[in-house]
Amino acid sequence: MNKNRRPSKLTTIKRFRPLLMFLILALSVFIPAHLTRSGIFGIGEEATMELFGVVATALGAIFVVYELNDSERINRCDTLFNLNMNFVENERFMRLYQELSKCVQDPEYKLVIDNEDPNAIHSGDLMGYMTFYEVINEFISQGVLDVKQMDDLFGDRFFKLIHNDYVQEHELYSEPSSYVNIFELYEAWTNYRNFEAAESETRLVVLRKNAIPALYTKKKLYLRESMQFFYNRDNIPFTNSKGETISLRLHRLLPKDLQQVLALQKQIVDNIDPAIFEQSSEEEILESMLIDYCYGLFDGNTLAAICICVMNRQTKQARDEHERNLCELTDTPHNYGDFVTFDTIQVAPRYRGFGIQSFFLKEAEKIVVDAGAKHIIATVSPDNPYSKNMFMKAGYSVYNNTTIDIYGSSRYLVCKTITGADDELS
Repeated sequence: MNKNRRPSKLTTIKRFRPLLMFLILALSVFIPAHLTRSGIFGIGEEATMELFGVVATALGAIFVVYELNDSERINRCDTLFNLNMNFVENERFMRLYQELSKCVQDPEYKLVIDNEDPNAIHSGDLMGYMTFYEVINEFISQGVLDVKQMDDLFGDRFFKLIHNDYVQEHELYSEPSSYVNIFELYEAWTNYRNFEAAESETRLVVLRKNAIPALYTKKKLYLRESMQFFYNRDNIPFTNSKGETISLRLHRLLPKDLQQVLALQKQIVDNIDPAIFEQSSEEEILESMLIDYCYGLFDGNTLAAICICVMNRQTKQARDEHERNLCELTDTPHNYGDFVTFDTIQVAPRYRGFGIQSFFLKEAEKIVVDAGAKHIIATVSPDNPYSKNMFMKAGYSVYNNTTIDIYGSSRYLVCKTITGADDELS
Protein backbone atom coordinates (compact mmCIF):
# COMPACT_ATOMS: atom_id res chain seq x y z
CA MET A 1 0.00 0.00 0.00
CA ASN A 2 1.21 3.53 -0.79
CA LYS A 3 1.39 5.29 2.56
CA ASN A 4 1.88 8.67 0.84
CA ARG A 5 -1.29 8.36 -1.24
CA ARG A 6 -3.53 11.38 -0.65
CA PRO A 7 -7.02 10.65 0.65
CA SER A 8 -9.78 10.94 -1.94
CA LYS A 9 -12.23 13.85 -1.91
CA LEU A 10 -14.99 11.41 -0.98
CA THR A 11 -12.98 10.20 2.04
CA THR A 12 -12.38 13.78 3.13
CA ILE A 13 -16.08 14.62 2.82
CA LYS A 14 -17.06 11.57 4.86
CA ARG A 15 -14.56 12.52 7.56
CA PHE A 16 -15.98 16.03 7.99
CA ARG A 17 -19.61 15.14 7.19
CA PRO A 18 -20.96 15.82 10.74
CA LEU A 19 -19.36 19.29 10.76
CA LEU A 20 -20.71 20.07 7.28
CA MET A 21 -24.20 18.97 8.25
CA PHE A 22 -24.07 21.18 11.35
CA LEU A 23 -22.94 24.20 9.32
CA ILE A 24 -25.70 23.68 6.75
CA LEU A 25 -28.29 23.40 9.50
CA ALA A 26 -26.98 26.50 11.27
CA LEU A 27 -26.87 28.59 8.10
CA SER A 28 -30.40 27.50 7.19
CA VAL A 29 -31.65 28.97 10.46
CA PHE A 30 -29.48 31.97 11.32
CA ILE A 31 -29.18 33.55 7.86
CA PRO A 32 -32.97 33.56 7.22
CA ALA A 33 -33.55 34.86 10.74
CA HIS A 34 -31.16 37.76 10.13
CA LEU A 35 -32.78 38.56 6.79
CA THR A 36 -36.21 38.51 8.41
CA ARG A 37 -35.22 41.00 11.05
CA SER A 38 -33.91 43.19 8.23
CA GLY A 39 -37.36 43.11 6.57
CA ILE A 40 -36.06 41.71 3.29
CA PHE A 41 -38.83 39.11 2.85
CA GLY A 42 -41.61 41.64 3.25
CA ILE A 43 -43.73 39.53 5.60
CA GLY A 44 -44.17 39.60 9.32
CA GLU A 45 -41.24 38.55 11.42
CA GLU A 46 -43.35 36.08 13.40
CA ALA A 47 -44.74 34.33 10.27
CA THR A 48 -41.35 34.22 8.66
CA MET A 49 -39.69 32.75 11.72
CA GLU A 50 -42.46 30.14 11.89
CA LEU A 51 -41.76 29.26 8.24
CA PHE A 52 -38.07 28.85 8.82
CA GLY A 53 -38.73 26.92 11.99
CA VAL A 54 -40.49 24.37 9.84
CA VAL A 55 -37.54 24.37 7.43
CA ALA A 56 -35.09 23.85 10.27
CA THR A 57 -37.17 21.00 11.67
CA ALA A 58 -37.28 19.32 8.26
CA LEU A 59 -33.55 19.70 7.80
CA GLY A 60 -32.98 18.32 11.27
CA ALA A 61 -35.12 15.32 10.44
CA ILE A 62 -33.16 14.76 7.24
CA PHE A 63 -29.96 14.95 9.24
CA VAL A 64 -31.23 12.36 11.73
CA VAL A 65 -32.42 10.01 8.95
CA TYR A 66 -29.10 10.41 7.19
CA GLU A 67 -27.21 9.51 10.31
CA LEU A 68 -29.53 6.55 10.98
CA ASN A 69 -28.97 5.31 7.45
CA ASP A 70 -25.26 5.70 7.96
CA SER A 71 -25.52 3.70 11.18
CA GLU A 72 -27.57 1.07 9.36
CA ARG A 73 -24.88 0.75 6.71
CA ILE A 74 -22.28 0.23 9.41
CA ASN A 75 -24.47 -2.42 11.04
CA ARG A 76 -24.82 -4.19 7.70
CA CYS A 77 -21.08 -4.20 7.27
CA ASP A 78 -20.72 -5.64 10.76
CA THR A 79 -23.28 -8.32 9.93
CA LEU A 80 -21.46 -9.24 6.73
CA PHE A 81 -18.14 -9.33 8.55
CA ASN A 82 -19.51 -11.57 11.30
CA LEU A 83 -21.19 -13.91 8.81
CA ASN A 84 -18.01 -14.24 6.84
CA MET A 85 -15.90 -14.87 9.93
CA ASN A 86 -18.37 -17.52 11.13
CA PHE A 87 -17.96 -19.25 7.78
CA VAL A 88 -14.19 -19.04 7.25
CA GLU A 89 -13.40 -19.88 10.87
CA ASN A 90 -15.54 -23.00 10.66
CA GLU A 91 -13.05 -25.71 9.72
CA ARG A 92 -15.78 -28.13 8.57
CA PHE A 93 -17.41 -25.54 6.33
CA MET A 94 -14.11 -24.68 4.70
CA ARG A 95 -13.27 -28.33 4.16
CA LEU A 96 -16.62 -28.91 2.47
CA TYR A 97 -16.14 -25.78 0.35
CA GLN A 98 -12.78 -27.11 -0.81
CA GLU A 99 -14.43 -30.40 -1.82
CA LEU A 100 -17.16 -28.54 -3.70
CA SER A 101 -14.49 -26.53 -5.50
CA LYS A 102 -12.71 -29.72 -6.57
CA CYS A 103 -15.98 -30.95 -8.09
CA VAL A 104 -16.12 -27.79 -10.19
CA GLN A 105 -12.51 -28.05 -11.29
CA ASP A 106 -12.73 -31.74 -12.15
CA PRO A 107 -16.11 -33.04 -13.44
CA GLU A 108 -15.03 -36.60 -12.62
CA TYR A 109 -14.43 -35.73 -8.97
CA LYS A 110 -17.42 -36.56 -6.77
CA LEU A 111 -18.46 -35.34 -3.34
CA VAL A 112 -18.41 -38.24 -0.87
CA ILE A 113 -20.19 -38.23 2.49
CA ASP A 114 -18.66 -40.59 5.06
CA ASN A 115 -19.85 -40.23 8.64
CA GLU A 116 -17.43 -42.87 9.92
CA ASP A 117 -14.19 -41.22 8.80
CA PRO A 118 -13.33 -38.26 11.07
CA ASN A 119 -11.33 -36.67 8.25
CA ALA A 120 -14.10 -36.99 5.66
CA ILE A 121 -17.12 -34.81 4.95
CA HIS A 122 -20.02 -35.73 7.23
CA SER A 123 -23.74 -35.35 6.57
CA GLY A 124 -23.82 -32.88 9.47
CA ASP A 125 -21.29 -30.69 7.67
CA LEU A 126 -23.57 -30.51 4.66
CA MET A 127 -26.61 -29.76 6.81
CA GLY A 128 -24.76 -27.00 8.64
CA TYR A 129 -23.55 -25.47 5.35
CA MET A 130 -27.09 -25.43 3.97
CA THR A 131 -28.54 -24.08 7.21
CA PHE A 132 -26.04 -21.20 6.99
CA TYR A 133 -27.65 -20.17 3.70
CA GLU A 134 -31.17 -20.67 5.02
CA VAL A 135 -30.28 -18.10 7.69
CA ILE A 136 -28.95 -15.78 4.99
CA ASN A 137 -32.29 -16.07 3.17
CA GLU A 138 -34.00 -14.95 6.35
CA PHE A 139 -31.69 -11.92 6.55
CA ILE A 140 -32.63 -11.05 2.97
CA SER A 141 -36.36 -11.65 3.35
CA GLN A 142 -36.39 -9.45 6.47
CA GLY A 143 -34.56 -6.67 4.66
CA VAL A 144 -31.47 -6.84 6.86
CA LEU A 145 -29.27 -7.59 3.82
CA ASP A 146 -29.78 -7.91 0.08
CA VAL A 147 -28.36 -10.22 -2.56
CA LYS A 148 -26.11 -7.54 -4.03
CA GLN A 149 -24.37 -7.10 -0.68
CA MET A 150 -24.00 -10.86 -0.28
CA ASP A 151 -22.81 -11.68 -3.77
CA ASP A 152 -19.09 -10.98 -3.68
CA LEU A 153 -18.47 -12.78 -0.40
CA PHE A 154 -20.95 -15.64 -0.50
CA GLY A 155 -22.12 -16.16 -4.09
CA ASP A 156 -19.38 -18.55 -5.18
CA ARG A 157 -19.77 -20.68 -2.07
CA PHE A 158 -23.55 -20.83 -2.60
CA PHE A 159 -23.63 -21.84 -6.27
CA LYS A 160 -20.94 -24.47 -5.85
CA LEU A 161 -23.16 -26.03 -3.18
CA ILE A 162 -26.47 -25.87 -5.05
CA HIS A 163 -25.07 -27.02 -8.40
CA ASN A 164 -23.31 -30.04 -6.94
CA ASP A 165 -24.55 -33.42 -8.24
CA TYR A 166 -24.61 -35.06 -4.81
CA VAL A 167 -26.40 -32.15 -3.14
CA GLN A 168 -29.07 -32.03 -5.83
CA GLU A 169 -29.75 -35.76 -5.92
CA HIS A 170 -29.56 -36.60 -2.22
CA GLU A 171 -30.89 -33.40 -0.68
CA LEU A 172 -32.60 -30.79 -2.83
CA TYR A 173 -34.59 -33.05 -5.14
CA SER A 174 -35.15 -35.90 -2.72
CA GLU A 175 -36.68 -33.65 -0.03
CA PRO A 176 -37.50 -30.40 -1.84
CA SER A 177 -40.15 -29.14 0.57
CA SER A 178 -37.51 -29.20 3.34
CA TYR A 179 -35.44 -26.62 1.47
CA VAL A 180 -37.96 -23.91 0.63
CA ASN A 181 -35.59 -21.21 1.91
CA ILE A 182 -32.78 -22.55 -0.28
CA PHE A 183 -34.97 -22.54 -3.42
CA GLU A 184 -36.23 -19.03 -2.66
CA LEU A 185 -32.69 -17.79 -2.17
CA TYR A 186 -31.56 -19.52 -5.35
CA GLU A 187 -34.30 -17.83 -7.37
CA ALA A 188 -33.44 -14.38 -5.99
CA TRP A 189 -29.70 -14.88 -6.47
CA THR A 190 -29.94 -16.21 -10.03
CA ASN A 191 -32.29 -13.36 -10.96
CA TYR A 192 -29.68 -10.92 -9.66
CA ARG A 193 -26.83 -12.71 -11.41
CA ASN A 194 -28.75 -12.89 -14.69
CA PHE A 195 -29.43 -9.16 -14.54
CA GLU A 196 -25.77 -8.46 -13.80
CA ALA A 197 -24.67 -10.79 -16.61
CA ALA A 198 -26.67 -8.66 -19.03
CA GLU A 199 -24.59 -5.67 -17.95
CA SER A 200 -21.24 -7.32 -17.31
CA GLU A 201 -19.54 -10.62 -18.04
CA THR A 202 -18.14 -10.81 -14.53
CA ARG A 203 -21.29 -12.24 -12.95
CA LEU A 204 -21.72 -15.63 -14.56
CA VAL A 205 -23.17 -18.48 -12.51
CA VAL A 206 -20.77 -21.40 -12.17
CA LEU A 207 -21.76 -24.86 -13.43
CA ARG A 208 -24.58 -23.69 -15.71
CA LYS A 209 -25.25 -27.29 -16.76
CA ASN A 210 -26.46 -28.03 -13.23
CA ALA A 211 -28.56 -24.91 -12.86
CA ILE A 212 -32.00 -25.45 -11.39
CA PRO A 213 -34.49 -24.68 -14.20
CA ALA A 214 -36.21 -21.32 -13.85
CA LEU A 215 -39.60 -23.00 -14.34
CA TYR A 216 -38.90 -25.16 -11.29
CA THR A 217 -38.64 -22.15 -8.98
CA LYS A 218 -41.11 -19.91 -10.81
CA LYS A 219 -43.90 -22.53 -10.50
CA LYS A 220 -42.68 -23.46 -7.00
CA LEU A 221 -42.67 -27.11 -7.95
CA TYR A 222 -40.50 -27.77 -4.92
CA LEU A 223 -43.60 -27.34 -2.77
CA ARG A 224 -45.17 -30.45 -4.27
CA GLU A 225 -45.10 -33.62 -2.23
CA SER A 226 -42.20 -35.85 -3.22
CA MET A 227 -42.61 -39.55 -4.00
CA GLN A 228 -39.53 -41.47 -2.96
CA PHE A 229 -38.27 -44.22 -5.23
CA PHE A 230 -34.99 -46.03 -4.83
CA TYR A 231 -34.72 -48.10 -7.97
CA ASN A 232 -31.28 -47.06 -9.19
CA ARG A 233 -29.41 -50.04 -10.60
CA ASP A 234 -26.24 -50.59 -12.60
CA ASN A 235 -25.35 -53.11 -15.30
CA ILE A 236 -28.84 -54.23 -16.34
CA PRO A 237 -28.49 -56.56 -19.34
CA PHE A 238 -30.75 -56.22 -22.41
CA THR A 239 -30.68 -58.64 -25.37
CA ASN A 240 -32.24 -58.27 -28.82
CA SER A 241 -33.45 -60.95 -31.26
CA LYS A 242 -29.99 -61.17 -32.81
CA GLY A 243 -28.43 -62.15 -29.50
CA GLU A 244 -26.69 -58.80 -29.06
CA THR A 245 -26.47 -57.69 -25.43
CA ILE A 246 -26.06 -54.22 -23.98
CA SER A 247 -25.67 -53.18 -20.35
CA LEU A 248 -27.55 -50.09 -19.19
CA ARG A 249 -27.77 -48.13 -15.95
CA LEU A 250 -31.16 -47.25 -14.44
CA HIS A 251 -31.15 -43.90 -12.68
CA ARG A 252 -33.65 -41.37 -11.46
CA LEU A 253 -33.92 -38.39 -13.80
CA LEU A 254 -33.28 -34.97 -12.27
CA PRO A 255 -33.69 -31.43 -13.64
CA LYS A 256 -30.04 -31.44 -14.68
CA ASP A 257 -31.03 -34.18 -17.16
CA LEU A 258 -33.85 -32.10 -18.64
CA GLN A 259 -32.04 -31.10 -21.82
CA GLN A 260 -31.13 -34.72 -22.55
CA VAL A 261 -34.77 -35.74 -22.04
CA LEU A 262 -36.03 -32.98 -24.34
CA ALA A 263 -33.44 -33.93 -26.96
CA LEU A 264 -34.50 -37.59 -26.83
CA GLN A 265 -38.16 -36.61 -27.15
CA LYS A 266 -37.39 -34.41 -30.17
CA GLN A 267 -35.47 -37.26 -31.76
CA ILE A 268 -38.56 -39.46 -31.42
CA VAL A 269 -40.97 -36.78 -32.67
CA ASP A 270 -38.85 -36.20 -35.75
CA ASN A 271 -39.10 -39.89 -36.67
CA ILE A 272 -42.71 -40.78 -35.83
CA ASP A 273 -46.26 -39.84 -36.73
CA PRO A 274 -47.39 -37.09 -34.29
CA ALA A 275 -50.78 -38.79 -33.98
CA ILE A 276 -49.09 -41.81 -32.37
CA PHE A 277 -46.85 -40.02 -29.90
CA GLU A 278 -48.02 -37.43 -27.38
CA GLN A 279 -45.19 -35.15 -26.28
CA SER A 280 -44.65 -34.27 -22.63
CA SER A 281 -44.28 -30.58 -21.92
CA GLU A 282 -41.22 -29.22 -20.14
CA GLU A 283 -43.34 -28.41 -17.10
CA GLU A 284 -44.80 -31.92 -17.00
CA ILE A 285 -41.34 -33.47 -17.17
CA LEU A 286 -40.04 -31.24 -14.38
CA GLU A 287 -43.07 -32.00 -12.25
CA SER A 288 -42.57 -35.73 -12.72
CA MET A 289 -38.89 -35.46 -11.91
CA LEU A 290 -39.98 -34.21 -8.51
CA ILE A 291 -43.02 -36.24 -7.52
CA ASP A 292 -43.42 -39.18 -9.91
CA TYR A 293 -41.53 -42.23 -11.10
CA CYS A 294 -39.26 -40.56 -13.66
CA TYR A 295 -36.33 -42.80 -14.58
CA GLY A 296 -33.89 -43.11 -17.43
CA LEU A 297 -31.73 -45.90 -18.82
CA PHE A 298 -28.22 -44.70 -19.56
CA ASP A 299 -25.54 -46.15 -21.80
CA GLY A 300 -22.56 -44.53 -20.16
CA ASN A 301 -23.56 -40.87 -20.16
CA THR A 302 -25.97 -41.29 -23.09
CA LEU A 303 -29.69 -41.32 -22.32
CA ALA A 304 -31.11 -44.39 -24.08
CA ALA A 305 -34.70 -44.35 -22.80
CA ILE A 306 -37.01 -42.75 -20.27
CA CYS A 307 -40.15 -43.82 -18.45
CA ILE A 308 -42.62 -41.63 -16.54
CA CYS A 309 -45.37 -43.07 -14.37
CA VAL A 310 -47.69 -40.47 -12.86
CA MET A 311 -48.60 -41.09 -9.23
CA ASN A 312 -51.76 -39.92 -7.51
CA ARG A 313 -51.84 -36.27 -6.47
CA GLN A 314 -52.40 -35.89 -2.75
CA THR A 315 -54.26 -32.56 -2.82
CA LYS A 316 -57.26 -31.36 -4.81
CA GLN A 317 -55.34 -28.29 -5.97
CA ALA A 318 -52.56 -30.46 -7.33
CA ARG A 319 -55.10 -32.66 -9.12
CA ASP A 320 -56.90 -29.66 -10.61
CA GLU A 321 -53.68 -28.08 -11.84
CA HIS A 322 -52.16 -31.27 -13.21
CA GLU A 323 -54.81 -33.55 -14.65
CA ARG A 324 -52.42 -36.31 -15.60
CA ASN A 325 -53.87 -39.20 -13.61
CA LEU A 326 -56.11 -40.97 -16.14
CA CYS A 327 -58.45 -42.45 -13.55
CA GLU A 328 -60.76 -39.55 -14.48
CA LEU A 329 -61.43 -41.43 -17.73
CA THR A 330 -62.84 -44.51 -15.99
CA ASP A 331 -66.37 -45.01 -14.70
CA THR A 332 -65.11 -46.12 -11.30
CA PRO A 333 -65.09 -43.76 -8.29
CA HIS A 334 -62.09 -41.49 -8.63
CA ASN A 335 -59.93 -42.75 -5.84
CA TYR A 336 -56.64 -41.34 -7.05
CA GLY A 337 -54.64 -43.42 -4.63
CA ASP A 338 -55.67 -46.61 -6.42
CA PHE A 339 -54.23 -45.59 -9.77
CA VAL A 340 -50.81 -45.23 -11.37
CA THR A 341 -50.82 -43.76 -14.88
CA PHE A 342 -48.26 -45.14 -17.29
CA ASP A 343 -47.54 -41.77 -18.87
CA THR A 344 -44.77 -42.35 -21.39
CA ILE A 345 -41.96 -44.60 -22.55
CA GLN A 346 -39.47 -43.06 -24.94
CA VAL A 347 -36.69 -45.17 -26.43
CA ALA A 348 -33.98 -43.79 -28.68
CA PRO A 349 -34.06 -45.47 -32.13
CA ARG A 350 -30.68 -47.16 -31.75
CA TYR A 351 -31.81 -48.92 -28.54
CA ARG A 352 -35.09 -50.35 -29.84
CA GLY A 353 -35.57 -54.09 -30.07
CA PHE A 354 -33.85 -54.81 -26.73
CA GLY A 355 -37.04 -55.22 -24.69
CA ILE A 356 -36.79 -51.86 -22.94
CA GLN A 357 -40.53 -51.19 -23.09
CA SER A 358 -41.28 -54.59 -21.51
CA PHE A 359 -38.69 -53.84 -18.82
CA PHE A 360 -40.45 -50.59 -17.88
CA LEU A 361 -43.85 -52.29 -17.83
CA LYS A 362 -42.51 -54.68 -15.20
CA GLU A 363 -41.04 -51.75 -13.29
CA ALA A 364 -44.46 -50.09 -13.28
CA GLU A 365 -45.98 -53.09 -11.52
CA LYS A 366 -43.39 -52.73 -8.74
CA ILE A 367 -44.36 -49.07 -8.43
CA VAL A 368 -48.04 -49.92 -7.96
CA VAL A 369 -47.21 -52.30 -5.11
CA ASP A 370 -44.74 -49.90 -3.46
CA ALA A 371 -47.21 -46.99 -3.70
CA GLY A 372 -50.08 -49.02 -2.24
CA ALA A 373 -52.11 -48.60 -5.43
CA LYS A 374 -54.13 -51.21 -7.37
CA HIS A 375 -54.33 -50.36 -11.05
CA ILE A 376 -52.14 -49.20 -13.94
CA ILE A 377 -53.76 -47.32 -16.81
CA ALA A 378 -52.34 -45.95 -20.05
CA THR A 379 -53.40 -44.79 -23.50
CA VAL A 380 -52.22 -46.17 -26.82
CA SER A 381 -52.97 -45.10 -30.37
CA PRO A 382 -54.87 -47.55 -32.64
CA ASP A 383 -52.25 -46.62 -35.24
CA ASN A 384 -49.53 -48.08 -33.03
CA PRO A 385 -50.22 -51.85 -33.05
CA TYR A 386 -46.72 -52.62 -31.69
CA SER A 387 -47.40 -50.77 -28.42
CA LYS A 388 -50.92 -52.16 -28.15
CA ASN A 389 -49.68 -55.73 -28.56
CA MET A 390 -46.96 -55.10 -25.99
CA PHE A 391 -49.58 -54.03 -23.42
CA MET A 392 -51.81 -56.98 -24.26
CA LYS A 393 -48.93 -59.46 -23.81
CA ALA A 394 -48.22 -57.87 -20.42
CA GLY A 395 -51.78 -58.62 -19.27
CA TYR A 396 -53.49 -55.30 -19.99
CA SER A 397 -57.01 -55.05 -21.42
CA VAL A 398 -58.79 -52.35 -23.41
CA TYR A 399 -61.17 -50.49 -21.12
CA ASN A 400 -64.79 -50.90 -22.30
CA ASN A 401 -63.43 -52.45 -25.53
CA THR A 402 -63.61 -49.12 -27.28
CA THR A 403 -61.63 -45.95 -27.92
CA ILE A 404 -61.84 -42.61 -26.12
CA ASP A 405 -61.13 -39.09 -27.32
CA ILE A 406 -58.00 -37.71 -25.67
CA TYR A 407 -54.96 -35.68 -26.72
CA GLY A 408 -56.88 -34.55 -29.78
CA SER A 409 -57.36 -38.06 -31.21
CA SER A 410 -58.98 -41.43 -30.54
CA ARG A 411 -57.01 -43.80 -28.31
CA TYR A 412 -57.43 -47.00 -26.41
CA LEU A 413 -57.46 -46.77 -22.64
CA VAL A 414 -55.64 -49.89 -21.47
CA CYS A 415 -55.58 -51.03 -17.87
CA LYS A 416 -54.30 -53.75 -15.58
CA THR A 417 -55.10 -54.57 -11.96
CA ILE A 418 -52.01 -55.50 -9.96
CA THR A 419 -53.53 -55.89 -6.47
CA GLY A 420 -57.14 -56.29 -5.35
CA ALA A 421 -58.82 -58.66 -7.84
CA ASP A 422 -62.27 -57.58 -6.61
CA ASP A 423 -61.59 -54.13 -8.05
CA GLU A 424 -60.73 -55.43 -11.52
CA LEU A 425 -61.24 -52.82 -14.26
CA SER A 426 -62.82 -53.94 -17.53
